[in-house]
Amino acid sequence: MRPSRLLAGLLAVPLASALAVTGAGASLAASPGHAGPAVTFSTRGVLTGVAATSSQNAWAVGFALTSTSTKPVILHWNGSGWSRAAIPASARLGTLTAVTATSAGNAWAVGGDNAGRVLILHWNGSSWKRVNSANPRASGLAFGVTATSARNAWTVGFIGSNSAKPLIERWNGSAWRLVARVPNPGGSILDAISATSARSAWAVGITGAVKTLTLRWNGSAWKHVASPRPTFHGAGSALEGAAAVSARLARAVGTAGTEAASEAVLLRWNGTRWTRVLRPNPVGGSLSAVAATSASNAWAVGGAASGTLILRWNGTSWAQVPNPGPVGGHLNGVAATSASNAWAVGSTGRNGRLLILHWNGTTWS
Repeated sequence: MRPSRLLAGLLAVPLASALAVTGAGASLAASPGHAGPAVTFSTRGVLTGVAATSSQNAWAVGFALTSTSTKPVILHWNGSGWSRAAIPASARLGTLTAVTATSAGNAWAVGGDNAGRVLILHWNGSSWKRVNSANPRASGLAFGVTATSARNAWTVGFIGSNSAKPLIERWNGSAWRLVARVPNPGGSILDAISATSARSAWAVGITGAVKTLTLRWNGSAWKHVASPRPTFHGAGSALEGAAAVSARLARAVGTAGTEAASEAVLLRWNGTRWTRVLRPNPVGGSLSAVAATSASNAWAVGGAASGTLILRWNGTSWAQVPNPGPVGGHLNGVAATSASNAWAVGSTGRNGRLLILHWNGTTWS
């Protein structure tokens, strides 16, 4: 069990092979013959997260692989094409794992730098700048980020090296502050977070006992909330994605089982408790991210033996949706602004190239 979009992405790019790739010729030119806004890039690497505020503004983040290092990648969609954004000099080695945006002038990207410390970048409308985490010298990695305004954002992951513990930091409009009291059922890791307001948020991940973990922010404190803990072939489960629609509706996705044999996990919060959905017809494979625009429109993405996996919630049930992702590919992030505009990002698989898919209201392309 590998509980993170970053590590799920690495599953799609065999590390030994990826690290043998040199940086020569690794440009961000789109592959020839790929029509529409869906794009594969010649860069070897993984896209781990995506965020969008409109059909004219979206961000995708991840990392490129060279023979000796990983380098953060940030891509921007301006309504007509994707382009690469400049990375601050202090953050040019490392990985980015998640991104969030509230407007064209406010976005956050998080991950880890080459020194094994939490990496946080901010978009101010004109450039990306590195911002100090709450404990800039501590070892750790951020896996998830969410924001509801320019003055309210959260990031989650883990902190520490020998004895890691869950990390939650909050942005108050001027600085990131460490949340001192985070529920920690036995060496937990937080992998994703979603907020609907300054008083309501969910963080999800995995416990040290390889069980699902859900934490809730009620406006004053983070509390551990019980969640279904499915197993598959005797192995435990983890949650890797979260999407909150309101205080009474949230979704979480993840995986039960192992890399060799796994089953997708989808959970729903109804205002009172978490329940598992998509039973008794489970979907094989794994889910890495979820996005929702309303009670009747949600997407979950990941990977299966056949390749990239996309599921859609139509207000009544989840169903698998055909997509053009390659065999061996894996999707690590998804974002939607309406029923007719969504993005999914990941990696093409064995050849390990950046992958972006787009939903136009009818098909994924």
